[in-house]
Amino acid sequence: DVVLECAGNSDAVLTAMRVVARGGNVVIVGNPVEDVNIKKDVFWRILRGELNIRGTWNSSYSSTVNDWKSVIAMMSDGSLDPTDLITHVYKLEEGQEAFATLMGDELYTKIMFEMD
Repeated sequence: DVVLECAGNSDAVLTAMRVVARGGNVVIVGNPVEDVNIKKDVFWRILRGELNIRGTWNSSYSSTVNDWKSVIAMMSDGSLDPTDLITHVYKLEEGQEAFATLMGDELYTKIMFEMD
């Protein structure tokens, strides 16, 4: 019913539009590094599937206000500990369990994969 596109490239946007349910919502989050083009068959899918397309902006990023640089500075000086946000850690081979957590009723914030 809802697809979050977080990569910011044409393939991810097109895939999101193709896999979302009829009448579903596509939320575009990813910041594009190049033009994002919508192919004709996907455009028809938007129209005939009556899709809802939404955009969202998750941070300020300009020459005067840059949330990303502020967060990095806070992590560097120790005033922000990002590990507090991590609620679950899985090994890569435990992917099924990680996705079961995502789809289940258990509360989570950030689910991480441990890379050896």
